[in-house]
Amino acid sequence: MSASSRPYQAGFSLVELMIAMVLGLVIMTGATAVLLSNKQSYRSNAALSEAQESGRIAFELLARELRQTGLSGCGTQNRIANVLNDPGDQWYTDFTVAIRGYEGTPGGTGAPAPGNFINTADSVTLRGIEGSGLSIDEHNSPSANVKTNQPNSGYLQDGDIVVICDPVQAAIVQITNVQNNRTTVHNTGNGVATPGNCTKDLTYYAGQPHGADCSNQCNGGGATTCHEYGTNSQIAKLSSTFWYIGRNPQGGSSLYRQALGSSAAGDAMLTTQEMVRNVTDMQLEYLHPDAAGALVYMDADDAALTNWGNVTAVRMTLVTEGNERGTSTTAGETIARTFSSTVGLRNRLN
Repeated sequence: MSASSRPYQAGFSLVELMIAMVLGLVIMTGATAVLLSNKQSYRSNAALSEAQESGRIAFELLARELRQTGLSGCGTQNRIANVLNDPGDQWYTDFTVAIRGYEGTPGGTGAPAPGNFINTADSVTLRGIEGSGLSIDEHNSPSANVKTNQPNSGYLQDGDIVVICDPVQAAIVQITNVQNNRTTVHNTGNGVATPGNCTKDLTYYAGQPHGADCSNQCNGGGATTCHEYGTNSQIAKLSSTFWYIGRNPQGGSSLYRQALGSSAAGDAMLTTQEMVRNVTDMQLEYLHPDAAGALVYMDADDAALTNWGNVTAVRMTLVTEGNERGTSTTAGETIARTFSSTVGLRNRLN
């Protein structure tokens, strides 16, 4: 076969190459757009899930303590003898109000003052007992010894502030010494100086500041007989907590819980825990009678909220966000969600 009779083979023309390149770019652009859209959708859904999960966890943790507010273990919330030295000096030793809220920076004597506090959100202090405690076998006045039915097993330690109660009354006192697995002592002194006890007498005295008479030491003083807690009375740790929104180590905001610890001195008695990350705001309203006696929800600084002992429910509003930036419709912003719920204070509901 001669060269002239061979089939002619020609390459792609310039126009065909340009068309092929354009079609390829269109397909690649479309695929990239779909990929980016799916990625953004995944990030948005993940951020939404994070915000919702943070909201659920925050509500559950805070609501659980709100429901237990004012719990003494024996239903004696209105007859409590607080024998700690100067219990009104610090919020975590003052049991005159089981719940108290704050708008902005907390104020008043011994008010909470954590270093990472964000004052644009509301905050609240709560008081009650921790766990179910132990039952008492024997408590003989004027002795400062309390013997329990169950082994202590490390539940109570030197310096712990506890609530002791029976159906008649309750007392708040600091343990000065755990003698053995079943016996604790609530003496005055004995090396536990902060805050310490002003008396061994755990009798409730109506009309006395914080329900205690520090002049009586259960040794023949002003009272003829000091109150004794009989068999199956209860002793449990005092739970005193402050819930607030604070700046976290990553520069964001979180729901924090500051709680009463044991045996150390001064502010070192407090431990601070980051409970839920990415909680950016908390607003609280309290169900309380207004001037006409009608129950309405009020802010903590409302002039009509005159008695925290009359608060029976709390309405919580929390704002949470996801971790990912740029997942909302506004560039660089996160997805945020607002959640609201109402919690009744069980110990005050009839």
